[in-house]
Amino acid sequence: MQSDLVEGIAVPDGFKKSFVTRTEYGEKVRVLTLEKKGDTTIEIHLTNDPDTWAMGSGHTNFTTALGMRTFDRLGCDDSFYVDVPEKGKPGVVEAVNAQIVEQLARIVKSRDTLARSEVIPQIGFSVTPERKAECIKLLKAGKSVTFTPSGFGTGYELTTKANRRSYGLEWGSKELAAFFGVPSIFFNRMDCD
Repeated sequence: MQSDLVEGIAVPDGFKKSFVTRTEYGEKVRVLTLEKKGDTTIEIHLTNDPDTWAMGSGHTNFTTALGMRTFDRLGCDDSFYVDVPEKGKPGVVEAVNAQIVEQLARIVKSRDTLARSEVIPQIGFSVTPERKAECIKLLKAGKSVTFTPSGFGTGYELTTKANRRSYGLEWGSKELAAFFGVPSIFFNRMDCD
């Protein structure tokens, strides 16, 4: 079945397809790669376990105006999964080709969004102009705003109000306050895992 999948995967315009076996975390992994040099890489890691719930996991990595991005969610999910086919039902190759087309469409949308976005000083998250305006409104109203990673990592809660019960608050930089148009700002780190 996996050889049919490897052979049947369509190669999008400008991409090259390769199939290799490599060692990851001490195990041999078969990896199907679609690559557009310096732009986009979609890898499908095929499983060695015939009884698993998925034939493989997909990893989509691509360049944007703000650097490299992925649809993997660190510690949570891969970009997509190749389902094990139901007995007697064809269509795995077609389903994976559709997933690849979907990933390419997500890349276009993500690039467009990131091209319009600004990086928030000090905390490194990016926001669209619409989200920035919403955050400014909330912060000026004395409310807090939260930024969390899509997977595991460090999140931040921003506020303009600090009181004696505000444990763990740190002063935000002048650049962070200016970014949101407030005189001063505080933040609290959150361990998101």
